[in-house]
Parts: sequence; C-alpha cells; structure tokens
Amino acid sequence: EERSPILLLGETGSGKSSFLANWLHKRIQMNKRSRGNEFVFWHAVGSCRQSMSVNSLLRRLMNSLKEEFELTRNVTLDEDRLSWDLPLFLEQASKKGKVIIIIDGLHRLVQEGAEGGMNLTWLPLAFPQNVRLIMTTTAPASYFKQGAHDGDETPRKPPIILEVERRNWQV
Repeated sequence: EERSPILLLGETGSGKSSFLANWLHKRIQMNKRSRGNEFVFWHAVGSCRQSMSVNSLLRRLMNSLKEEFELTRNVTLDEDRLSWDLPLFLEQASKKGKVIIIIDGLHRLVQEGAEGGMNLTWLPLAFPQNVRLIMTTTAPASYFKQGAHDGDETPRKPPIILEVERRNWQV
C-alpha cells in the first residue's frame, strides 16, 4: 500500500545504520522464502566522495532502476533534469515490482547550487504505491535532551527535519 517516506533520526553513533542493515538482512531472508520480487537500492552517503553528491545519487538510482526493471527510458546527462526525471523512473519501476530506496546519512549529501545548504527539492513530494523511501540523518544531542538547553528556548530543528515534517512524512 501507499506509505509516506520514513526518516530515522538519531545522534551520531546511535545505531541507525546498524538497525537498517539488520532490518534489511531479515527482509531479504523473508523475501527469499516467500519468493517476493523486491528491489532494494542502498546509498551510503560518505562511503566515497561521489556518494555525497545528490546528482550522483540520482544518476546511480535511475541507472539501477533502468537495469533492474529493464526500463526503456534513458538517464539524462543534463544534471538539471535529474530530479525532474526521477518520478518518471519511479512510476515505471513501480509498475514492474516493489522498490525500497534507503539513503543512509542524508545530512551528508551535497546539493550543487543549493543556497543555504542541503534541501529536499530533488525528492518528489509523493511516491508511487510500490515505492518506499527510508532515510537516516543525525541531529545534535541537544535536540534529543529535553530541558538540557538554556531557558525556555527549544533546540532548533535541522532544516531536513523541518522539510520532512512539512511534507507530513514519518520521523
């Protein structure tokens, strides 16, 4: 069924990546027994220099979807078109099988030309029925500690969290 994307939020070193890796391992084992047709795309931001680029991520994702689901659509060379083409690739792939996209370390992504740092404008507002997006990001320890800040001022939410909440996605 249709579900909104999920953002796993925690302090640095709290086990977000380990949790996802264990969940994914169990999911793959379960799928092998049930002979489910699921394609999992895992992107670990920061594993290499290229992995930190939004455009590299999008190009890699679309090429993987094209190959896995034998899509006829070509991946554009125009970096300005990548985010516009992503929903088309997701829609075509979702008609042929289930897709799980995992982006681990969202806060480390670099978006070329983005004023004021990273934003999520490159992600569609909605996803097709057979597509799930799971992302991880960190927030400072002060964000998680109630009453640990000075006065009545609450810790500022990182922009990524604000955008995810604005889109009514799960945190």
